[in-house]
Amino acid sequence: MFDPVPWLIGGGALHSPETARNAIYISTQGAEGVTAPTGLRVAALSTPGTSIRVLPGSALVLNRSVGGGEQTYTVRAGTETNVAIAAQGAGGTRYDLIVARVEDPWMAGTPWADPTDATVGPYVFPRVISNVPAGTTSLQQVAGYANDSGIALARIAIPASTATITDAMITDLRKVAQPKRQRDLYNTQPSAVSSLTGTAADWTTQANRTIAVPAWASQVKVVGTLAGVVCRTAAAVGNTSFMLGTLGGAGAALDMDLNTRATLVTSDTLAIPVAVRGTSVVLKLRGNRSSGTGTIQTDTYSTVLWDVEFLEVASAD
Repeated sequence: MFDPVPWLIGGGALHSPETARNAIYISTQGAEGVTAPTGLRVAALSTPGTSIRVLPGSALVLNRSVGGGEQTYTVRAGTETNVAIAAQGAGGTRYDLIVARVEDPWMAGTPWADPTDATVGPYVFPRVISNVPAGTTSLQQVAGYANDSGIALARIAIPASTATITDAMITDLRKVAQPKRQRDLYNTQPSAVSSLTGTAADWTTQANRTIAVPAWASQVKVVGTLAGVVCRTAAAVGNTSFMLGTLGGAGAALDMDLNTRATLVTSDTLAIPVAVRGTSVVLKLRGNRSSGTGTIQTDTYSTVLWDVEFLEVASAD
């Protein structure tokens, strides 16, 4: 049967928490995770010790309790929280999962105790799920926790005979619930010849693009496709890469025989520093001829295609 009072009826109608949580679920399309790239990040103490910090932030958490389908909780931490981590004794490395978990005793079948004051709770906690498998990335992967309403924030690898937790031990597992993304394609057919030389330099500069980096972007994926590269006079070997401002992408090699044409793809995924966000930078190819006497070049029969996608992903800043 239908819930008798849909969201939102006036006149003093009494609305159920299930209906409100369903409204959140619908409005966020069932997304789950932190709501900002820096939210709820787990970090070591400023002076590393036996606790970790869960930094301020907010998140969407799916209701996984029995009868909680198509419902979402919103949780928020206005200040950071310190969470104690037990020392690891002799033996191998122990893995602990740090989660944000909603413990709602009003859902049927849950084991949570009623709070002392139902009006203020608390109903959400940072919890440590100790001694999980090394590859664990979510709370629901851990045996016995499939119906828990919570999201994984980090996994900590604690070596044998260790009590002090450092940032190097922490693996960030956060996902942005509704990440922004922006993808653009840029196509250029050069009108002049551009050749590789024996030293690294900008190449096919007519394909350079000035790119506006969104202020919200913390990651970029770039694919550069260079079609119709030609080798003249003799065989030669070369390599190319791309630069996005001062950020360098991975390179690709060219091994070409005389009078052949080839297609080259160079691609990489790069983290975007805070200083670069919201600025405009130049996207360009670079390359050099590493061996051979032939001339590797682009000409009017060549094409350069850039595929640039900016993403909002969990980050430390």
